[in-house]
Amino acid sequence: MIIITAHVGNFEWAGNRLAAEGIKIWGTTLTRKNMLVQNFFENTRLSQGLKSLYINNLLNIFRILKNNEVIAIPSDWDASGNSERPFKFFGKIAYFPTGAVSLALRSGAPIITCFIWRVDKYNHRQVLKPFELIRKGEKDTLVEQNMEKVVKIMEKTIGSHIDEWELFHDIWEK
Repeated sequence: MIIITAHVGNFEWAGNRLAAEGIKIWGTTLTRKNMLVQNFFENTRLSQGLKSLYINNLLNIFRILKNNEVIAIPSDWDASGNSERPFKFFGKIAYFPTGAVSLALRSGAPIITCFIWRVDKYNHRQVLKPFELIRKGEKDTLVEQNMEKVVKIMEKTIGSHIDEWELFHDIWEK
């Protein structure tokens, strides 16, 4: 299964919560230049059972899915810079990665969306919803159609919790 998420709320905690419930889950992440920072993130995730899948080393991704494990992929920024396409987002053109949708179409894995946000000082709300992939048609068209659906879901969620959207990268068309 593939989880599509965004950098809304404490998204790291969302993955850790699922791992703590016994779900075998991998979170995609960047390789960091500073090993102290790298080890901090790795150890924090692993302390709850969330494994890291580095975007520069995705060799085992199909094995992970075949073993019925979960991969969480933030889809509001393309960390690799290799699979982004333009989509209308909050009335402007923004660039989003298509990797999660392409992977689901290629592997046959189901998708769910997962977002988390703060309710009050001590509570969060985590929402997981099934995502119905369009699976019949030409590959590029399918990626485009499914990504348009993903972007609408992200726009709705981020728009409702804009104060918790933690994206420090420019995704907008220049």
